[in-house]
Amino acid sequence: MRYLVWTVIAIVVFWVAAFVHFVAIIPYNPVGDSVSTQAVVVLTGGSLRIAYGFELLEKKKAKKMFISGVDKESDMAALLDENQASDIIRMMAKSGDTIALGYEADSTRGNADETARWMKENNLKSMRLVTANYHLPRSLIEFRRTMPGAIIIPDPVFPTDFQLDRWWDDAVSRHLMLSEFHKYLAAWLFGALNL
Repeated sequence: MRYLVWTVIAIVVFWVAAFVHFVAIIPYNPVGDSVSTQAVVVLTGGSLRIAYGFELLEKKKAKKMFISGVDKESDMAALLDENQASDIIRMMAKSGDTIALGYEADSTRGNADETARWMKENNLKSMRLVTANYHLPRSLIEFRRTMPGAIIIPDPVFPTDFQLDRWWDDAVSRHLMLSEFHKYLAAWLFGALNL
């Protein structure tokens, strides 16, 4: 019984410490655009991400853009319209080799695998990784595992439905925080065990 009690205590302490660490590494502020990379990689699944990726591309912070996890029912024209792409971005999209869409990923690990293949095919070594701020810690685990030699600049967007500074006081933010933390923990454990 004593061992069981100490095991439970150890698990609780580990969970609390891991959660505090997770909250601490979620970005509170934009990364800034002083650094250029070879590619902008955008993970679908949330608001603002693709539009921000287009903005970075238009500012010449990268020469190529890859959108991972695109819905199979969507296409380039729909994405351009949905995100109110500028004429410059529309011209880039027409060129055929500046903006690429990935349709295979249905998870963050899938995003990393899909992006790794695209990066290798295009001989690219650096990227800005664009996703929601609460999703970045888990995304970085998966992307660094899949592409250990790549330079990855995390570049968060800040969804309006997620309040990082008061996550405990908002039902949507609280759910997102706890859900994402457990996914982050699983990704970390799988990585530590090389699974």
